[in-house]
Amino acid sequence: MAITSGINIIFKKDVMLEQHNLPSDTLKIALVSSSGSASNGGPNTLASISGEISGTSDGTGNSGYVTGGTTVSNVTVSNVSSSGVVDFDDVQWTSVTFTARGAVMYNATNSNKVIAVYDFGGDKAVTNGTFQLTIPSATSAAAIVRLN
Repeated sequence: MAITSGINIIFKKDVMLEQHNLPSDTLKIALVSSSGSASNGGPNTLASISGEISGTSDGTGNSGYVTGGTTVSNVTVSNVSSSGVVDFDDVQWTSVTFTARGAVMYNATNSNKVIAVYDFGGDKAVTNGTFQLTIPSATSAAAIVRLN
């Protein structure tokens, strides 16, 4: 499995071509397993990511992990020091069972183009519980999406 964390290089070019409007576009986060492959140097769309996880519900009608991940909410873009940063609410899946190794953030409004890839540094498992991604502060050193 190869996950290389970072802002996707195609996204950087797309920003300069005005192809993303992050606060108004639908941004999503999908999870990948240790058998998958994702890189900040490519792929360019979610369809070219391999190893997206599948999850199960807790049997009470919750849908579990749905292919394509989940939509992020309350997206804001701002300048902090000399960096442009993106912030949004923490992302979570409730009542799920799965193991994930990384995450892929992508723009569902713009042909599912990959924005960034994140390696968790190891497998993270949840069993009949809540899996939460805590989004770092929107600072020039910590923001999950930042252009310095």
